[in-house]
Amino acid sequence: MFDFSGISDTSKYSCRQVGVRVEASWLHLKGLELKGTLQLNMLNHESWCVYVIGGGNDVFEQLDAHHNTGPGFFVQQGGNNTFLNCDSHENEDRLTSNGDGQSADGFGCHPNRTTDTGNVFRGAWRGGTATTGGTSSTPTPRAPSSTRGPGTTDTSPTR
Repeated sequence: MFDFSGISDTSKYSCRQVGVRVEASWLHLKGLELKGTLQLNMLNHESWCVYVIGGGNDVFEQLDAHHNTGPGFFVQQGGNNTFLNCDSHENEDRLTSNGDGQSADGFGCHPNRTTDTGNVFRGAWRGGTATTGGTSSTPTPRAPSSTRGPGTTDTSPTR
């Protein structure tokens, strides 16, 4: 288990925290539990547990991201990444600049380049957050495809 909650010194760290920052291609991360990524002030929307900011053709499999102050998984740049049977739950962003609970979705895919296509979320599960009153055993319905970012395919069955 990787617990990022100890990264909390505001004199050393900015408000956005990243648990795992991915800039490489052809990685395969499997079976990790990741938790506690913090946001330290209200200057930005959120922090990220797993943040993909480049590379491509990566596989994220059976990862469990929870108790973060932002999304469990977020793709900003990169294409042809596969998120397979990953869980994201109990995330809450109390300090976000756009309102309590507005940016801690379980999975975000908002590539800012037109070439970043082919990202797939298969078997992904997003549990409740403290702001929605859900629990990790109560799945939150998936957003319709019109609200997901470009270059994203959701082939997840409801778990």
